[in-house]
Amino acid sequence: MTNTWVAKEFEHVKFNDKRRFNRFIKVVTQKWKNPTASICEACETNADRKGAYRLYDNIKVTENEMLNSHILNTQKRAKKEKVILAIQDTTIVDYSTHKATKGLGTLQTKKNLGLLIHTTLLINTNKVPLGIIDQQNIVRPLEEFGKSKERHERPIEQKESNRWLIALKKSKKVENRLKNTLVVNVADRESDIYDFFREAINKNQEVLIRASHNRKIELLDSSEKKLFDFIETQSCKGEYEVKVPKNSKRKSYNAKLEIRYEKVIISPPKKRSKENLENIELTIILAIEKNPPNNQKPIKWILLTTLEVKSLLSACEKVKWYSYRWQIEVFHKILKSGCKIEKVQLGDIKKIIKFILISSIIAWRIFYLSMLGRNIEGELPCDIIFETYEWNAIYCYSKKSKKLPDEVPSLNELKLMIAKLGGFTARKSDGEPGPQVMWRGLEKMSQIADAWMIFN
Repeated sequence: MTNTWVAKEFEHVKFNDKRRFNRFIKVVTQKWKNPTASICEACETNADRKGAYRLYDNIKVTENEMLNSHILNTQKRAKKEKVILAIQDTTIVDYSTHKATKGLGTLQTKKNLGLLIHTTLLINTNKVPLGIIDQQNIVRPLEEFGKSKERHERPIEQKESNRWLIALKKSKKVENRLKNTLVVNVADRESDIYDFFREAINKNQEVLIRASHNRKIELLDSSEKKLFDFIETQSCKGEYEVKVPKNSKRKSYNAKLEIRYEKVIISPPKKRSKENLENIELTIILAIEKNPPNNQKPIKWILLTTLEVKSLLSACEKVKWYSYRWQIEVFHKILKSGCKIEKVQLGDIKKIIKFILISSIIAWRIFYLSMLGRNIEGELPCDIIFETYEWNAIYCYSKKSKKLPDEVPSLNELKLMIAKLGGFTARKSDGEPGPQVMWRGLEKMSQIADAWMIFN
């Protein structure tokens, strides 16, 4: 059975062949129903398996066609927002155990084989992921291994780090279609590149990144200092409290951060003096934790932004937005652990890239469902996301009753039922259900909903 959201999400795909389109929708739907499964496990019949492998092998089924449809629907979701964060980051996909696969590149060593995926994810200020607007696949040629010094001397267009600028350009295309929405590009320390800031300012884009280089800066009074030394000597403007999530080494707690901010001028790299490049004016923000619990390493974020920062409230807002950067790491975890992209065996990197893109949109959907409805006033009805047969099946299964409610359940109520199917215990200390229990629960939900349709 075709899932309605799949058909809607890919409604703009044009393969110029109805049978090919229908096969594509079926392959995506089967992956959605069982995201952790292999291709063979996800397909219901031998004909489905043969069709799926033919689809990945078909040169007319392109990543651009698939992604463009998703981008158009992502823009529809983003149009409703005043502020959108375009978070970009890179993750390693390791296929070292699949040595017979054609076209793999090097990773940390010559023996580590795979590729890098650089994704840009749009999220709103409630941390709900709205979709993917760019995904670059970087395959490092074997002959390039060990030549980092040579690569360092190349222009930015020929460097691997150009991925940050490519994503910035893709973000600009989306921003041009969102006339009343502010798009802020958020990235980690690898994006601390002069050309990244220059591209953003030249294209009138806003960026917010974590600084990596303690470079020399020129202050507004024309004096020179080191970036990190300068901001640490500035007076504290106030405090901001952030919630630090729990991990294997600590419990969740609220951290108090001291906030400092000032305007600075970044000079172009000295080795590029012949290019007559311009200075860049940015705002630097320091958020540093005082008195962390149990002798933990304090939080220390040094941020650089093109955004205007004129008050403590404005600086705190930028710190909060940067803290949302971890959402893309959650996305990558769903992609690898939930969709098992490192387990696929298709024999060729070109086929694998198509599989990764389909899995990425599945991973986004899982993440979207796990976050939707949080941090908003009022309750959303579950039928804004789920089909009638889906929520009917889950409701009756959870209540162990054939009687349906008089009113459509809320989205959060149904999400809790799904999360419990995935092993969520719903204790007070557990907080909101996360993506892991959601993808497990969604797998079971698909089976229950299919049985509901057969027997009702």
